[in-house]
Amino acid sequence: MDKRIACIVVTYNRKELLFNCIQHICNQSYRPETIYVIDNASTDGTLEMADKMKKIAQGLNFKYVRLEKNLGGAGGFYTGLKMAHESGKFDAYWVMDDDGIPEKNCLKQLLQYYPQYDFLSPMVLSVDDHSKLAFNYHGRFESDELIATFGNVVPEYSCPFNGILLSRKLVDKIGYPIPQLFIWGDERNYTLRAKDSGAVIVTITSAIHYHPSDKMTFSRTLFNKSIVTVPNKWKGYCYWRNTVFNGKGRMSLKNYFSFYVYNAYYYLFIAKDWGWFRCFNEAFFSGFKKCPDEGFRKYMP
Repeated sequence: MDKRIACIVVTYNRKELLFNCIQHICNQSYRPETIYVIDNASTDGTLEMADKMKKIAQGLNFKYVRLEKNLGGAGGFYTGLKMAHESGKFDAYWVMDDDGIPEKNCLKQLLQYYPQYDFLSPMVLSVDDHSKLAFNYHGRFESDELIATFGNVVPEYSCPFNGILLSRKLVDKIGYPIPQLFIWGDERNYTLRAKDSGAVIVTITSAIHYHPSDKMTFSRTLFNKSIVTVPNKWKGYCYWRNTVFNGKGRMSLKNYFSFYVYNAYYYLFIAKDWGWFRCFNEAFFSGFKKCPDEGFRKYMP
């Protein structure tokens, strides 16, 4: 199993979580050759902690890259994956957020199924309850059920950018994440492009990665339908715009219409908030553009 692996971690203002993540990467039973930390212009002292992280990465190449401004998860993964791929040194790329914790044998277990598969996800468990999936599988959260049903390989299921392993061949074929997507939909876009290329998406249940549980919230709207509601406008803008953008060529006009009506009804007649409706309306129509815009930035604090 002599594979050259680059690990790419994107961070923003979570230096304690980042340090913990780096420690667990360095303690892997099969260690990556190089760690790229892409810092989205953090202001919490992450820059000052870079030397400390480099020390615990002894024996590994450690590359800390500080961006000039926050480009979101999408921009961070675009930057890191592009740097690693263009170096021409690596067979595959291990990609994760700063709040993930890979179990000691995570990378080793993923590599047991490489290069049979080009897009491999570990089983992502809740950091607070290791018996539960951090992100549900068709409404199910019990990890034991997943293993009992599928064994070691779960087809067509992944938690992208949470410890996933991407082959060099796949990146050659589909390129990098779209940086303009910023957050909330960039990972889905990359997964859809991988599927479109013919890649088989799998989760390896023997590879364990811990992560905070999905905190997505829902509210009832017209006809008692459920919609995703978000904590602030700029994140909402990204979610709505990216949902529309990712649906191009996939969502029917009927589904687009329903998505618009249910969300518009909620903000106009239930929340009764014109500002939120205006944000949703802008984001929805922005999603039809050829390239996503940065309209969300005007809603950021």
